[in-house]
Amino acid sequence: MSGDQRLSEEEYQSFVHYVRSYIAELAETAADKISDDTNLLEELDVDSLDIIEMIDDVRKTYKVDVELNKIGMHLLKRKAYTFGALLPILRQIIEEGEDALDPEFR
Repeated sequence: MSGDQRLSEEEYQSFVHYVRSYIAELAETAADKISDDTNLLEELDVDSLDIIEMIDDVRKTYKVDVELNKIGMHLLKRKAYTFGALLPILRQIIEEGEDALDPEFR
């Protein structure tokens, strides 16, 4: 799926559910408590290693052929600290592969 296929709305909603559930399990909270404005690090006490593990799982599940460290650096630069900020960036990486990354991370 990396770079050659768009997620349909149904696939995207499934992806959102997948990421929300994954983060809820990490944070030991209910998935419905995670909104777009939820700060993953401050409000849920999810650390950066947890986020990297989740991203690696997303890479494997969605067959994304982009190095994990490149995605991590891209997310840090984009300041994707909230659930709502993280989702569109990950979606773009799923759909576009390395083309979605800032040029210095390609």
